[in-house]
Amino acid sequence: MSKHDKQVKLYSSRHLSLRGRATVTNTLIMTKIWSIIYDYVWQNKRPLVSYSQLSLPLSLGGIGLLQPTAQHLVLQIRHLHHLFRPNNSPPLVRPHFKYHMNLITPSPMPPEMSFFVPEWHTHPLNHPTSIVNACYHAFDHFGIKFDFSRCSVATLLQLPLHYLLISYPADHWLHRHIKFLASNFFTYDPLLRRLRLQVETEYTQKPTLCRKLKKEILELRTVQLQPYLFDHVVADVDEDLQLVPNIITLVNQLQHNHL
Repeated sequence: MSKHDKQVKLYSSRHLSLRGRATVTNTLIMTKIWSIIYDYVWQNKRPLVSYSQLSLPLSLGGIGLLQPTAQHLVLQIRHLHHLFRPNNSPPLVRPHFKYHMNLITPSPMPPEMSFFVPEWHTHPLNHPTSIVNACYHAFDHFGIKFDFSRCSVATLLQLPLHYLLISYPADHWLHRHIKFLASNFFTYDPLLRRLRLQVETEYTQKPTLCRKLKKEILELRTVQLQPYLFDHVVADVDEDLQLVPNIITLVNQLQHNHL
């Protein structure tokens, strides 16, 4: 491999176009690397098996050798480890990655929070060729349905409002405003030390729709709140714990699913 590394460096010294580098990779570099991989995997067994057979997915009878999509996914999962398993991260990688995520995640939430809230993925930094986009896809690959019930009040208020509801009609306006924050409808009252619905004079965003939603919850009962919200509504809130945004419970769920 050291011999091939020298050849790659030699090719890199030439001023080739992107297409030229791709041609060199396919015709010169990959053929030599493939020869090494083939010898390792097949070990001169008979009969000989073609590359196309070795690279077939497991579901089609192959052994799934050299699957670019799977290898790309594994690479992005390594980046996720830098965020969610900091003890295993190089000292310079995690701060650099968190800085970029902080540009996407709304303040005051921790920068990693946008991974748990897909509604926040729309951002100029998240484009098809960005590392952020690849990491979002890798994270979503696990298909984990996160439980937000143990999040702090400060975290809940920064979530999209529909996260705090069990169900609402199919034609409800919240389907058209999926980024509408819970803090536009709920508030923490420091005098009562409890979470409560805002009153009409406190509405700053979409007041007409908020008034309608309040009626749907309290009178018509066509919209239901998540049951865990009542723990913060009927009992005093521990301000030291509940007024600080955190994602510890979400990260624990992620690690429990073996990220």
